[in-house]
Amino acid sequence: MRFLVLLLVLLARVQAAPVQPLDSEQDLRQAFESLKGHPRLILFVSPGCKGCFWATRFVERNALTEHPERDLRLMIVWVPVFPLDDETRANNAAIQSQDPRVSAYYDRHATASRWFYQHVIKDWPGLNEKPAFRREKAWDSFFLYGADATWEDLNKGLGGATIQLERQKLLDGLAELYR
Repeated sequence: MRFLVLLLVLLARVQAAPVQPLDSEQDLRQAFESLKGHPRLILFVSPGCKGCFWATRFVERNALTEHPERDLRLMIVWVPVFPLDDETRANNAAIQSQDPRVSAYYDRHATASRWFYQHVIKDWPGLNEKPAFRREKAWDSFFLYGADATWEDLNKGLGGATIQLERQKLLDGLAELYR
């Protein structure tokens, strides 16, 4: 009986499918633009990376949970980086998020992540030299934008990598945004 209950719980978690698919940079653009009017924070993270999982929880707690008055929208883009990264792991990680200001996506072929690297990070002085981008895709990184930012403003926000190493930079950027 306990096995059946456990199986039902696991199936319910998988069927919940909290991550939305990102199959192109256009999907990312549509998601970004749909949140115009709100400050936006994009995290690119790997579902199999414990540091990335920790970073998403840290960001959610410090940017949202401790500040319920903020209209910030957090976009978590789960990107396959390691061999065992898959949509199930991304769903399991995304289930941990309970805040309605969080949207989770799975970039199954890393198409949006690679596009972001090629068109935003690659030409961003200082950021393009970070070891996190050696794979030529966005991951273990954050990008913070104001409420009026457009798709054309992607390289004008506040960016950093790794999230864990540059968490204070992100917290300072959020404080400045809400000052």
